[in-house]
Amino acid sequence: MEKKKKQPDGLKRRFVQTTLSFAKKPFVGPQRPSTPLLSRTISGEARKVEEFETAERHVQIFLPQRTQSDEPASSGSDTDIEDRVVNLNSEATSSTKTGLGPIEVDLRSLLAASDVDQYEHVDMTQQPTGESLHDGWDSNHVRMPFSRKNVMQDGNGPSFAKWDVIQSVLRCRLNSFQDLKEAIFAYNPTFRRKWDMAGLGDYLHESPNRSLIFSDILPGMANLALRLPALLPGPLPLLQRGHHKAITLTQMQSASLLANAFFCTFPRRNDRHRSAEYGQFPSINFNTLFSGTKDGQCSSRKKAKLDALFHYFYEVLLRFRDGHITFHRQHRPGEFPNWHTSTGSLTDLSISTDGTIEDEGGGLLQVDFANKLIGGGVLGNGCVQEEIRFVINPELLVSRLFIEKLHDSEAVIITGAERFSNYTGYSDTFTWSGPFQDPTPRDSSNRIMTEIVAIDALCFTTQTAREIEQYQKRAVLRELNKAFVGFLPSPSSPFETPPGIATGNWGCGAFGGDPELKAMIQLMAASVLSRPILYFTFGNDVLGDALRIIHGALKENNITTGDYSIPSYSRI
Repeated sequence: MEKKKKQPDGLKRRFVQTTLSFAKKPFVGPQRPSTPLLSRTISGEARKVEEFETAERHVQIFLPQRTQSDEPASSGSDTDIEDRVVNLNSEATSSTKTGLGPIEVDLRSLLAASDVDQYEHVDMTQQPTGESLHDGWDSNHVRMPFSRKNVMQDGNGPSFAKWDVIQSVLRCRLNSFQDLKEAIFAYNPTFRRKWDMAGLGDYLHESPNRSLIFSDILPGMANLALRLPALLPGPLPLLQRGHHKAITLTQMQSASLLANAFFCTFPRRNDRHRSAEYGQFPSINFNTLFSGTKDGQCSSRKKAKLDALFHYFYEVLLRFRDGHITFHRQHRPGEFPNWHTSTGSLTDLSISTDGTIEDEGGGLLQVDFANKLIGGGVLGNGCVQEEIRFVINPELLVSRLFIEKLHDSEAVIITGAERFSNYTGYSDTFTWSGPFQDPTPRDSSNRIMTEIVAIDALCFTTQTAREIEQYQKRAVLRELNKAFVGFLPSPSSPFETPPGIATGNWGCGAFGGDPELKAMIQLMAASVLSRPILYFTFGNDVLGDALRIIHGALKENNITTGDYSIPSYSRI
């Protein structure tokens, strides 16, 4: 007797039913619209094999590995760094086998500190059950568009549920930019004269994917947005300042939240005054991404961002994602190292003048050079390291919905965000260059094992700040503690043993930081945690050579983190 094919059940079945008619046409870029970018990307990936094999030697030392107990200790010079393996499994092995000296901070005692005892994890991945879904319309939860308390009013008439309007307009066919704009303004009437959406109009008019967007992607996004009440099992908490807390979402919950952000449905998020209810949170509705230039055009930066985001929605509509993502706000009001008296040796440092954190930092803790408001200008004109990372890993954008402005003693660690896009360029030359198939393995919680830490550096915008203030004790201490809280292993980490750290010119560029100083600050913070660093200079050979010389001299003279700490800068 022929076996019946097993059918998908529950949420996945409903997803399959809603995407059966989805056209499997390739989403193409603006450069050569006649050639599917997928085929070009495959050949590009093949070319990367040789590069990866070269980089593998470079990165291997930073991945946690076990060494044999009878293996002789390494000598510890900077020149043979690529031939040594750092074992982070125990204090004894780390101090005797790698030449790092005693670990300055006992990780067990740090993780047992009082604020870590208060670590809370909210698992939102459970299936909704009947009455478990309630509004959570309060100051501790995200105010959802489907809440019964999210109401609007037509003139002096009675108030009614805004969600009813949202459902009504998003269930209609959106055949043009004008239809899309009118749909958004139907439930955002007060912003009709305030929001500039000319950039989106120009993008949709010029895009080689115009037909695909209106025929398949936008209808799919609308369905995804309207399924939000069915996807969430309960109120979504805010990760507020001073809280050591994590939230885990499914990838499809994240996609639904981002679809709502695209259609600008989140209430009370459009008032950007500091005193507003969400004035200390990043923006989440996409209206700022839709604005145009003075002549009504879509800037090249925003075109590239929209390419990447429409491609993301194309992919999640085409194939159901069943993974999970954890967003952890790591808060430490105290328990920082005494940098003056630290006696630990400096950790290993390897320099890469080529490559990027996201391409060559697999298996490492990857640093996001963050803004205090996570994601920075990603929904505007910003287009540097953090914004680019949020565009190629769009699930990172969900953090803007519930993560409040960062304090000096806080960092954000995000685990499980999938990468969907390739890109070229930076800032004004940033261009979406096609799809990316993320090969990263998953952990036991079904999260992609990509761990990204967002740490915000001080901004030195004036000449005095750049030349004097950043070298003063207060500024250096703040940056040391910020890097430390970011590099401290997270309870939500996918790695059993803390891996090395992939970082680079944190807080430099527009923030005015001194690259050599910032590199040494990160080196010191990583050293007390015995986590080696893979440092990317992004093509700056001069900086790479300087850091090798500095690190080599410090190691050769057995300089400790305490020797190289605050007293060195207090003379200013």
